[in-house]
Amino acid sequence: MFPYNIVESQGEALMERAAAQNVGVIAMKPLAGGNITDGTLAMRYILQNKTCTLAIPGMATLEEIEQNTAAAEQDGPLTPEELAACEAIRAGLSGNFCRRCGYCAPCTVGIDIPGIFTLENYLKHYDLADWARSRYESQTARAGDCIGCGKCEARCPYELPIREKLKGVAKAFGA
Repeated sequence: MFPYNIVESQGEALMERAAAQNVGVIAMKPLAGGNITDGTLAMRYILQNKTCTLAIPGMATLEEIEQNTAAAEQDGPLTPEELAACEAIRAGLSGNFCRRCGYCAPCTVGIDIPGIFTLENYLKHYDLADWARSRYESQTARAGDCIGCGKCEARCPYELPIREKLKGVAKAFGA
């Protein structure tokens, strides 16, 4: 079980090895932690890979269940339009989304960097803006508290522009 989605496809060679050994593979984080907003395309991308045994998307509504079921029922390869949409998503998110690995920690001033980015996703992509704002306000250190030391960026294996992203989070939450 490991992250596998439109942006995080680095495990495909491992998936092929697992399939050759008759070992199942579970794809988690099909929406890249909420960063991919087209759930149907995200599921189609994963399920068209026959070395993937199972995908485990989170679902909170009947609509999401129906959407995922419909995506799973669409058999066959991705269309040229879907492939182009995947490439656009990949280009937009590659190098720009937090995978919540935690390697950036500890923050000099105590910001829970992955947690703050998760709250931003809840604010922007889910119908949980009030909840996200409440949780954000309860943080002992918020995005706007960043002093710009850059230690987090030096530790980030994905080379994310964390300081700039924290500025964006502070702006999004108005703090």
